[in-house]
Amino acid sequence: MKIAFLLLVGILAVSACTQSTGYATNTQNSPLPKNVQQQEGAVEGMVGNEIGQTPPDFTVTAIDGRTIKLNEYARDKPTIVYFMATWCPFCARDFATLEQVFPEYKDKINFLNIGLDLTENEEILRNYKSRKYIPGELAPGAQKILIDYQVRSTTTKYLIKDGEIIFKNSGAMSADQWRRLLNALLSA
Repeated sequence: MKIAFLLLVGILAVSACTQSTGYATNTQNSPLPKNVQQQEGAVEGMVGNEIGQTPPDFTVTAIDGRTIKLNEYARDKPTIVYFMATWCPFCARDFATLEQVFPEYKDKINFLNIGLDLTENEEILRNYKSRKYIPGELAPGAQKILIDYQVRSTTTKYLIKDGEIIFKNSGAMSADQWRRLLNALLSA
């Protein structure tokens, strides 16, 4: 089941706000992102940022004042952790697309947006959310979170289910790609 999920979402890797996304095919023309292909040695249950590992826990304060501890937030529902910035045009495109797609999933999947620009405080993020559709929760980031998750570009997303990272990539996605990803997350 996980292999089918990885094959389905592997084709979703697209460009991000930076020049290099870190995703590539191997010499056998596999459609899987490079980081997925290299996961065979990952130790299940080990804390880390790789597929098959337990995601590093963190606590953030959302712009509405709610304290969110990742391992509690992701306990009951599949969860997407999405790293964004208000100045990122690809994030804005993802959010516009998610406005069409995510409402049908909002009761089934948690969505936690984390600011990766550490100069963007709660007020800046609150103002941004008042102007744009942002699914789920939105919180300023912290250097430790960005390091733990090796965030190098906006639109970086981690999908977590049953306490394990089951997918990660970066890049804006189409409505069809988001639907396939969300459906796969629910059925994984």
